[in-house]
Amino acid sequence: MRSILVGICSLLFTSLLVGAVDIPVSHAVTNIDGAWTTLNGGSPPAGRREYAAVYDRVHKRYVMFAGFTNEPGNGYYLFNEVWMLSLDGTPSWSHVSIPGLVPGERHSPQWGYDPARNRLIVFGGYGSHLPGYPWDYLNDVWELKLNGNPSWTELSPSGAAPGGRLAGAAVFDVLHQRFVGFGGTAGLPTDTWQLDMKGQPVWSTVATNGIQPPGGYGMTSVFDPVRNRMIIFGGSTSEQYYGAQNNTWELDLKPAIPV
Repeated sequence: MRSILVGICSLLFTSLLVGAVDIPVSHAVTNIDGAWTTLNGGSPPAGRREYAAVYDRVHKRYVMFAGFTNEPGNGYYLFNEVWMLSLDGTPSWSHVSIPGLVPGERHSPQWGYDPARNRLIVFGGYGSHLPGYPWDYLNDVWELKLNGNPSWTELSPSGAAPGGRLAGAAVFDVLHQRFVGFGGTAGLPTDTWQLDMKGQPVWSTVATNGIQPPGGYGMTSVFDPVRNRMIIFGGSTSEQYYGAQNNTWELDLKPAIPV
């Protein structure tokens, strides 16, 4: 009996090895070929930078909001437009006109995507709270609902909001339904904060343990749902808007933020 079991196990192991090796190399190379392709379709938005952008998984489209342009002869211009690039079939750009109350023009907000409720969350940036308002460092928070006809809602969370700023790092923690942010400017703040969005939104400051990143802005941030952490890289620590660093940091969201 033992010899029979050993023979069966050997046969299964050999089959697994053969199956693992028998993968068409051309198929693997075809799927990951490292090739860039220009996506042309419709009339694209005007050139801009430092905007918010997410991928709407439900409708398979790239969603973009805000940003600015500063070119010789054209001046310094802020946007509050919403643009969408359909990626379900032939790519096509469209400008989405949203009725009702909308955020003012701005650049460099902090943002996150909530896939459970299919919405874009936008915080602060530099520009106008509402269209036509004076420019300032902002700390307002908006929700762009992406299901059905897109619509904006300005949220009015309880608690003390973070100070106005631009270009900080932020992620949406999908595991605990909260928007988490760090850094930015003016003043290179080093606070870490969260907006709990499980029910009525509530602001709170996060008490972190140990060392933390220096005050900075312009960092790239991502959310790791497997290990429940926020990862940031680079940015600048100069209030004069020059220079850059290459530090990499992670914020463990499990013990650091009570849920």
